[in-house]
Amino acid sequence: FTNLYVKYMPEEWGDEAKLMEVFGKHGNVTSSCIRTDPKGRKFAFVNYESHDDAVKAMEALHKSMETGPKPAEGENEKDPDGHPVN
Repeated sequence: FTNLYVKYMPEEWGDEAKLMEVFGKHGNVTSSCIRTDPKGRKFAFVNYESHDDAVKAMEALHKSMETGPKPAEGENEKDPDGHPVN
């Protein structure tokens, strides 16, 4: 794979320049695009020239931009897809 899906994009990242700044640190980005879902949340796709660069970026940035409510104290933690975190 060379294409990454960026699910949790910080609101303050208003344009592709910031996306390229953050993801470009991990390899040569060949293309990117930012979209907004029907609820107004931003997400993006970032395409790298090589699989190795995409893997480096994924390892470095995975879960680093998550936002949203945190579980209440004592509540079982779940990942963004609703699966229990052990």
